[in-house]
Amino acid sequence: MLKKIVIGLITLILFTPLTFTHAKLLQPKNLVYKGAFKIHGEEETSPYTYSYGGQALAFYPQGDPSGSSDNYSGSLYITSHDQFQYISEITIPKPIISKNLDDLNSAETLQGFTDIKDNLFGELELPTVGLTYLAKQKDQTSGKIYYTWGQHMQEGERNPAYGFFNLNLSNPQVQGPWKMAKQDNYVTTKYLFNIPKSWAKKYTPGKRLVTGRYRDGGQGAQGPSLFAYNLNEPLQTGSSIKNTTLLKYQSYYQDPNAENALNNYKHSDSWSGGAWLTTKDKSAVIFVGIKGIGNTWYGYYDGTVWPDYPPYPEVGPGERGWWSENFEAQILFYKAKDLAKVVEKKIPSYKPQPYAIKKIEKRMFFTPTTEFRRLGGISYDHKHNRLYITEFRGNQNNQAPIFHVWKVK
Repeated sequence: MLKKIVIGLITLILFTPLTFTHAKLLQPKNLVYKGAFKIHGEEETSPYTYSYGGQALAFYPQGDPSGSSDNYSGSLYITSHDQFQYISEITIPKPIISKNLDDLNSAETLQGFTDIKDNLFGELELPTVGLTYLAKQKDQTSGKIYYTWGQHMQEGERNPAYGFFNLNLSNPQVQGPWKMAKQDNYVTTKYLFNIPKSWAKKYTPGKRLVTGRYRDGGQGAQGPSLFAYNLNEPLQTGSSIKNTTLLKYQSYYQDPNAENALNNYKHSDSWSGGAWLTTKDKSAVIFVGIKGIGNTWYGYYDGTVWPDYPPYPEVGPGERGWWSENFEAQILFYKAKDLAKVVEKKIPSYKPQPYAIKKIEKRMFFTPTTEFRRLGGISYDHKHNRLYITEFRGNQNNQAPIFHVWKVK
């Protein structure tokens, strides 16, 4: 009898699928760099150009099936010039490990740029954007690209910002926008990615999407934020979307001493994207961005500090904003179980902290010290375990993004 019980337990362990609620932690060493690829840029005319583009991207598994010849099937939906953010679909060429731009393969356009947001939002000042693909859900006939749009200055605003559209950009049939219930745009309107089915089933039933944002200066939160939501049920335009908080640090106004903030927080941080990475037995929730290091100030890159009240100094060189002595491209790793504890109200939303950091500065092509840096969009191919991250203006020959690729093992 005891032997049968033991055999049964072993069988259950071996053949029960991993739920990712108790998966092992992905470590920085599990991300293996595969190289980069480029795309054409400045020879086109704004807004129909990849120059200053790539702030958001979404991986589509069924895109460009002919790409399987180089083992990089699938496609990417990405944004055009930063001020216009039209949407297009591109191929994924084989990445090459080289800092010589001439060595890199170039992506091609599958579907030309389409203005998704114009009739929804009008003109946005320094727009923020997030995209992700999710396979068809209840009552849908096909998968969709989900979007969010916001802008740099939105203090205290809770404006409609979320929706979705069809994969066929010649007939996108844009739905929305809707707003995130009880959440300011300063902590939403940027990141968009998917939650594993098993984790969502246990902790956020019916909610397979996650969104968030980090806004420099800590005006929304002193670190990145995350909220789970769904868009399966019909909603009237402008309606509120129910959501579940996964991560939310306190804002600078709530905690100017940064006690309930991201570890080593700086006002000059720039966390531009996130993803939920999974393999057969490991998982991590990650954020990518540019980390401020050392002394930090609001003003100009030469150290000129802009005071809160007059008299104001003469205008300094470059753009005014949050600066630090140094900046570094990084990936932050979070435990999914810590986010689960937030959902279960076992810990406050500002308690989760990264358990690991991967420095990716050496992979960057463009590292200026006299102008603002940032990474762009991020997306994950769950089938082939490939992570895609865009480097904003990485190609200085045409101001287009460089696409970096990691294999997650």
